[in-house]
Amino acid sequence: MKKAIAVLLMVVLHLVTACAPAAPTPTRTPEPTATPIEVLATKPEHLEGIWLNRTSPYAGPPRYYRFEADGTVKSGESLEELQENPFIDGRFWFEGGVYYEEGQYCVPIGSYRVFLQSEGGRAVALRFEEIDDSDPSCFERSWPRQAQFARVD
Repeated sequence: MKKAIAVLLMVVLHLVTACAPAAPTPTRTPEPTATPIEVLATKPEHLEGIWLNRTSPYAGPPRYYRFEADGTVKSGESLEELQENPFIDGRFWFEGGVYYEEGQYCVPIGSYRVFLQSEGGRAVALRFEEIDDSDPSCFERSWPRQAQFARVD
C-alpha cells in the first residue's frame, strides 16, 4: 500500500508541475543612453574641428567649417574646398564667454554665444545665438549661424 501511495503521489506531483504556469520571461533592461548636455563655449579649443552646417537657412549648399585652436575659421562647400581653397577665411576669439568673428566678406565684427552639445564627453553639435550681427550685407556669416552645426571629424 505504501508503494501505491508513493507512486500516486509522484504522479500527482508530476501533473501539478506540468500544469503550473510558466515562470514569467524576464524583461530586458534597456541600455542606458547618454543624455545630451549643452554647455557654453568659452575658448577656441572648444570649437576646434570640422563641422557641417547641413540646413543653411538661405537655401544654399551645405557648408563645412573648420575652427582651429589658433582662432582661424575657414568654410567651403566640400572638404576638398575647405582644405585647398576655402570660401571664407576669417578669425574668431572669445571675450567673457562671447564669440566674436571677423572675415573678408564682413566688415563689422559679429558677436554670438556658442553652445556645444556634448554626448559621452564629446562635442557633437554646436549652435550660435546671435548677440549682434546686424549688418544685412553680412549674410555669409549671420545666416549660417542660424542653423545647428554637426561635428564631422
